[in-house]
Amino acid sequence: MVKNKTKILRFRKRGVSKIVMSIFIGAVLIVTAAFGFIVQSKNSKAATQSAKMVALRKETEDAQAIKNHQRIEYDIYNDMHNMINSVVIADDVRTKEEITEAKIASLTKEVTVSQFSDKDDVLAILNKWAAGDFTQADKDHNYVWGNLQGTVGVATGVDVAAIPKWAKVVAKAKKENSQ
Repeated sequence: MVKNKTKILRFRKRGVSKIVMSIFIGAVLIVTAAFGFIVQSKNSKAATQSAKMVALRKETEDAQAIKNHQRIEYDIYNDMHNMINSVVIADDVRTKEEITEAKIASLTKEVTVSQFSDKDDVLAILNKWAAGDFTQADKDHNYVWGNLQGTVGVATGVDVAAIPKWAKVVAKAKKENSQ
């Protein structure tokens, strides 16, 4: 009977060892799976957050581009307005800037690459000025002034004596070449 008990004990020990080993392996698999799920979940959250950050950065860049476009458009209208103020007759003229060929050329380049909704109209004005034509300076002023939402200081005429000498020379040469 002692022999049988030893066999039973060995059998139980082996059975217990197999059960313990099975439980241990099962526990390792469960822990590994849980760890993998947690890592995957964090990666997924990180990927989602990264995508949100990219989208937010894109929105910010788009908003900045729009803001820069508006700032540039305002600045161009303002520069044009300050220059044309020097040759118009108006009740209230506050800022005058010398009209130069270089300034006109610079503004023309900026408007050419811009996306202004009235790009063609602005270029037509600048091209007239480049050709020395300020005969409609009052209308040009009021157009630009309107785009700046100006209400005081509407131009009522052109001060011919204030037109720059270079513009008179260019306009005269153009007139002589067309005859």
